[in-house]
Amino acid sequence: MELAVSVNMKIRIDCHFNGQKKVISIAGRLTETAVGQLQEAFDQIESSLVVDLSNLVYADNEGIDILRAIIDKGAQVIGASPFIALLLGGAPE
Repeated sequence: MELAVSVNMKIRIDCHFNGQKKVISIAGRLTETAVGQLQEAFDQIESSLVVDLSNLVYADNEGIDILRAIIDKGAQVIGASPFIALLLGGAPE
């Protein structure tokens, strides 16, 4: 399988279900310019939420703030790198 990546791509946000839980997967760089996209995806969620950060490579202050707000509303985070986990205020996985 060949994967083409655009150097201009900053973030990719995918939503899918895993059983009864909605999963939002975030890949790339979560910066101030992408926070609105994530907030829009989050606002559409009415069920249990899992946020998969396995492919998140960077988050600026605004990105970390939106992730914290989502976590404060009950979302479960999986796949965060040790660095992102520390920024979010938790222990690395």
